[in-house]
Amino acid sequence: MLKTTGRRLSRIAASPRPRMRNYTLGNMPPPPAVNIRTHDMISPQERRFLEAAERGDKPTLQECLLKKDDETPLNVNCLDSMGRSALEIAVDNENIEVVDLLLKHPDIRIGNALLCAIREGVYRLVEMQVNHPSITREMLGDGWSEHLDSAEAASAEYSSDISPIILAAQLNQFEILQMLLRKDARIERPHR
Repeated sequence: MLKTTGRRLSRIAASPRPRMRNYTLGNMPPPPAVNIRTHDMISPQERRFLEAAERGDKPTLQECLLKKDDETPLNVNCLDSMGRSALEIAVDNENIEVVDLLLKHPDIRIGNALLCAIREGVYRLVEMQVNHPSITREMLGDGWSEHLDSAEAASAEYSSDISPIILAAQLNQFEILQMLLRKDARIERPHR
């Protein structure tokens, strides 16, 4: 520690002035690197729907899913501020009844909710989603990322090259891995 006339000197001196950024194209700041979603970006109806999924409030979810003539149809695949769909929220909370209700909706996209169920290791949740008509054999293997839409791929907490069978193997989810293999999920040989 250095002392000079009663003042303490730090070893790291602050720069005398802030560094100026040199932006191209007329000193315009670059676009944000991350798309940040706020609650202002979803409708009050969608916010109510997502909050009901978080609480596991099945009657409110059923009410939200009923299409009324005077309202715009609900986007059942809307995302919260953390990029999670209602199905992902229900899977994270391990709420089987809510997951079952959401999977019955014709417009539901499973997306990353299947990977969340594998991560949580809840066999029943994985089984419900794997048996959904929108899930194909190719999706369980190497074709998984091709079937994600851009919003799901951008908000995913998983790498784009991970598939359900690879994640189950990495996490040693033996029973889930067996189920996926029974559904003919395969990992292609690399470098053919």
